[in-house]
Amino acid sequence: MKISVLGAGAIGSMFGGLIKHHGPHADVLLIGRGEHGRAMSDRGRVRLVGPWSTRDVPVRVSFRVEDIAGSDFLLFCVKSHATVEAARAAAPYLGKAVVISMQNGINEPALVQHVRAEPDRDPEALLDEPLDTQFTGHLLHGDEPFAFVEGRVELAPVPSPHGLEIIGTFRGTAQTRRDQPPEAIELELSDQPRDGGPFGPHGFQIGQKVAAGPRRILRCDVAGGTTVAGRPVSRLDGTIPRSFLNRFEAPASNDRQNELERELGKFLELARVFTWVAGLLNILAIWDALEGPAYGYGDEAEDGEDEPKKVKAGGDEPQPNAAEEGSETERGAGQAAA
Repeated sequence: MKISVLGAGAIGSMFGGLIKHHGPHADVLLIGRGEHGRAMSDRGRVRLVGPWSTRDVPVRVSFRVEDIAGSDFLLFCVKSHATVEAARAAAPYLGKAVVISMQNGINEPALVQHVRAEPDRDPEALLDEPLDTQFTGHLLHGDEPFAFVEGRVELAPVPSPHGLEIIGTFRGTAQTRRDQPPEAIELELSDQPRDGGPFGPHGFQIGQKVAAGPRRILRCDVAGGTTVAGRPVSRLDGTIPRSFLNRFEAPASNDRQNELERELGKFLELARVFTWVAGLLNILAIWDALEGPAYGYGDEAEDGEDEPKKVKAGGDEPQPNAAEEGSETERGAGQAAA
């Protein structure tokens, strides 16, 4: 397992050293810079000082971002102001690495996801690796859907004289009417060039890998001559799941924002107002924790009194003032005389 740390300063080198100490077989790479990076590179180790005593842990150090290629996990430990620049530099070498933000602040994951989504801004994203996942959608005859399908789709890019071609299979069930039981089907899928049309110039389309929303679109041509329920099938049109790590804090595309406006209407605006109110309450809660409460116990004015009651040193009980003591003494003397 390869674990890289981007931004191996005080925090990054500590995490990298701890991982290497507790998992000596892991390949831990620290991407450093400046004097701290040179010191780690010259010594070939990091020194961990804490309650566990002092430990020198051997680590690999590099100054090149491209060396993170092939990582299984990437710990993102750069300073907040360098988040976008570092994420853009690392994006071409991430591959399938799981990115974990170890930064201070609440907005850094969103900045990282924004950069990860930039290469996929074209809504017709490319399939650059084999895909095997659940699928839900419809079968189309021409441009008309006629059957609901769900099952599993397997796709893979293969070289062809015209570049990469997408081929695969769909295995699942199709249901043309709700009052009829679903029928088991298996379809051969392919990427056939098309002359424009509502789905663009290609027979294969897949939504952005990194984007907001739990699903991404998938459209693919079905091999010619295929029939389901006696009707010819031309296309498979539906959605596949988008992983949590690829949708968490990811920016919403214009199409996704339009979908939310259509689906939620005024409730979306209401949700925004509630979000603003929640933010204001958070600010007030922080202020109360730092400077509050506005009134302490025992100093409130009661029953028209002009001066607050005094509190005994080291005690919680209020101490009556001189006037009150005199009144109580007089009342006690009067009661005794009576």
